[in-house]
Amino acid sequence: MLVQLPDEILLCIIHHLKSVTCIDLISVASTCRRLRHLVGDWTLWSDNISITTAHASNEMLDILTDIFTDSSLRRYGIKSLAMIINRNDASVCQFLAALLGQQQHDITCSSLRFEAPWTVHDQLLGLLSQQDAGLKSIREVSVSDPDQVFSTLSDMSRNPVMDWLVHCQSSLEIFNVASLPADWLLYYIPRKDLQFPKLASLTLALRSFFSLPATEESRQCYWQQFKHVFPNLRHLTLHVAPDDATCLIKTLLHTKSLFPWIQSITIVSPSDLKQVFPPAELRAILSNLTGLTRVNVGWDMMLVC
Repeated sequence: MLVQLPDEILLCIIHHLKSVTCIDLISVASTCRRLRHLVGDWTLWSDNISITTAHASNEMLDILTDIFTDSSLRRYGIKSLAMIINRNDASVCQFLAALLGQQQHDITCSSLRFEAPWTVHDQLLGLLSQQDAGLKSIREVSVSDPDQVFSTLSDMSRNPVMDWLVHCQSSLEIFNVASLPADWLLYYIPRKDLQFPKLASLTLALRSFFSLPATEESRQCYWQQFKHVFPNLRHLTLHVAPDDATCLIKTLLHTKSLFPWIQSITIVSPSDLKQVFPPAELRAILSNLTGLTRVNVGWDMMLVC
């Protein structure tokens, strides 16, 4: 009988199930108390974790949440977490909060990648800002919604998210959150010395309203401050929904004094950017700006120097 096997052998079997998907562990946990306890073993929820919630009902996620919140279990050592979230539901956020809440304080989670509806992005980043263990020295944060690439976060979640980013500024190397407005990083940080010295890849949203400088001089100051915050940035992706934001990008591409700095720039927009950035103009820009080797302004137009 399977239950007659020692815990060590059962854990080896469960580890093989986990290699397919962590969600399969829920079925094991539902079998009996002993297997439920083993599913919460720290070795199963350490290192690299991959989860797809489409394969789990709310009831299934609640089972894992209860296991994670059991105070008798050892803390986990998650080094990277990748989640594909298919719905905006309280059970998903409770599950994630319970999982991250068990992270060991002395083990750094280096990578968090979420693919989720943009309506969940506020909650996801809010959850990250509440975690004290292992997330202060994170190297990569990516949050995306492939179906809604031009929606932005609510300003109501700005302060806790930005406070958390202040704590991560010395370690972040990749920050790709297309729903996070760029003006948050420039205008709403109380600290004048904010700087991400290691950050090399960045994806943000450019939005209109009050966030866009009105004059060419103020737009140049905008990018000078941007360079101060991200001095070693190499790859920049901007999601531009409002057409009036393209003037800010034009200033970036025509301010020679900013370079050498960024190596590649990608602009994502619902508009036809070929009307705003003609190929001849982009070629002239590439030849004029030191260090800039690639400009991508649409799936069908990419110039490489």
